[in-house]
Amino acid sequence: MNHVRFTKKKTMIILLVFICCIGIGVLCCFTVRDYVVEERGFRLHISSEDKKIEIPDPAKMKGMADVTICRFHEDCDWDETIFDVNPTVDLSFLGLDAPACVMNYTKGSINRSSKEDSLILTLGTDASEYQYLALLDYANGKSYLTKTGLLVSDYAQQLNCCDLTGDGVDEFVLSGIANDWLEWQAYRFVDGDIKELSTRYSEKEGEGTVNYLSNAFTVQFVSDERIKICGKGSDFEKEIDVSDVKKEVEDAGDEWDASALVIDDIFEDGEVSYEYFQNIDSKQGIHIPLQLEVYHGYICAKMEVDLKYDKDTDKLEIQQIQCKEVRE
Repeated sequence: MNHVRFTKKKTMIILLVFICCIGIGVLCCFTVRDYVVEERGFRLHISSEDKKIEIPDPAKMKGMADVTICRFHEDCDWDETIFDVNPTVDLSFLGLDAPACVMNYTKGSINRSSKEDSLILTLGTDASEYQYLALLDYANGKSYLTKTGLLVSDYAQQLNCCDLTGDGVDEFVLSGIANDWLEWQAYRFVDGDIKELSTRYSEKEGEGTVNYLSNAFTVQFVSDERIKICGKGSDFEKEIDVSDVKKEVEDAGDEWDASALVIDDIFEDGEVSYEYFQNIDSKQGIHIPLQLEVYHGYICAKMEVDLKYDKDTDKLEIQQIQCKEVRE
């Protein structure tokens, strides 16, 4: 009889242990499932509908956020603005007082990983003439905003990511064309904030700065028929004989203007070409072609300039200059 009671008791204990194991297993499954569901990030959708746009606040999202934007339309009639032909969205969680238009977007990383876990946007509002740069970190539920020096009216612009400093975190490069002049800025995420990665070649624009590579050089006439190009902060120096250009101008019946010197980005088919901002390399930096014009469009030199990060100065600096005398 005692043996039977012991056997029943043993069976009950085994059954209880079995039930507990199943319960623990089920609980673990739910925990793992919940962990997978709660993984934070975002899915980016490009809408074919011109008016559909949804950008949720990273701080209010759990799990994966669905971000929907549409492609930016630059073409406006004379009586329209970009806000008439593009949808706007309430981004007051960024601190913007007016609805914003998404002018450009890209994905990048600010967490020293190869995973593109952040959404970077350039934004325009009708309350500011300057664009904003926004960083939405859906992985950590945070967002950041800064005002740039690029104008909202500068429609032809690009936004690219590249680790220019070699610290494992992407920098963000904005580039645009205003009145056929190339202008750009570079930003990085450091100490919990978006900060400009400065150069020696910037000018104050609004609440930000804009870089013009023409500022990296001085050009002057050393005589009535010779031009001298010098690189600021470098030992680059080149003289060019422009007596043939002077003769061509005077033969055309025009007056030779010794002040007409311009360093500009290279034109192709009548338009400024700045596709080099799409091919930024972390080792080479930013490779930019320039040209020297004398007297309204007479090209007398072409240059290849490499901009790279210098740890000593903590700036983007011109590291290499190649210059070739040409006539076009």
